[in-house]
Amino acid sequence: MNVDFPTWVVAGLDRQAQKLGITRQALIKMWIAERLE
Repeated sequence: MNVDFPTWVVAGLDRQAQKLGITRQALIKMWIAERLE
């Protein structure tokens, strides 16, 4: 699946992922899974 995000969204995702010590992809998967629960 491909999803296009604006640059500012990608930067925010990268900051959050770095804080958690995980990859951007792992962060997105985690957030989506949390919302589906």
